[in-house]
Parts: sequence; structure tokens; C-alpha cells
Amino acid sequence: MKTKVPLISLGWKEGKLADLWSFVHFLSGMLLAIILVTYINLPFIWAFGSAFFLFLLWEAFELLMRIGEHIPNSVSDIVVGCVGFLYTFYFLPLDDGRLLILIIIFILLFDILGMRAYINRSVL
Repeated sequence: MKTKVPLISLGWKEGKLADLWSFVHFLSGMLLAIILVTYINLPFIWAFGSAFFLFLLWEAFELLMRIGEHIPNSVSDIVVGCVGFLYTFYFLPLDDGRLLILIIIFILLFDILGMRAYINRSVL
């Protein structure tokens, strides 16, 4: 019997459009905005294009690794990452090192929690 996937999941289980992993994608967009614009010094259009390309590559990697996301979730992950990039570029201080460290800590924390949930789900 096939399990019904909710449109939005408030936990680590996949939602068709969004789940807790969406927050990680948003944070990743924030991180890429800071790194590409401030530290690599790319103009906005090149930084945004590079971030978009990296989001596409990540979703292709997940497909190759047979993560098994629904297509709308993969598209949503790319869009959410781009929104995180744009939000950071337009509304946050890109040269604040404390913000960079805070984003990295949150990404690591959510990645660890999410991977634990994914591994436990795979083992069961």
C-alpha cells in the first residue's frame, strides 16, 4: 500500500512541496549569497546564476543518489534556495561575519538532525 505524502510536512518526512529540508535550502541560499557576493566578489547576476546552478546540481545529485523526492519538492527546493539568496542579498548585511557563522551553525545543526531522521527512517 502506497503511503500518502502530505503537501507540506512540518517534520523531516518529505512533503510534496515543503518540509524541514526546505529550511536547509533557504539557509543554503543565504550562505551562497554571502560567500559569492562578499568573499568571492561576484556581481549579483553571476552570483545568483551560480547559486541557481548549484541548486540544480544538488537536485541532480539527489536524483542520481536515488533520494526519491517528488518533482514538485525538487523544484520547490530550488525556488526556496533562490528566495534565501535574494532575501539575504537585498535585506541582510552581507559583510557581517557573525551572520555567516550563525547560518553555518544552523545549516550544520539542521543537516545533522535531518540526516539522523533520514537514516533512522531507512533502517526501520
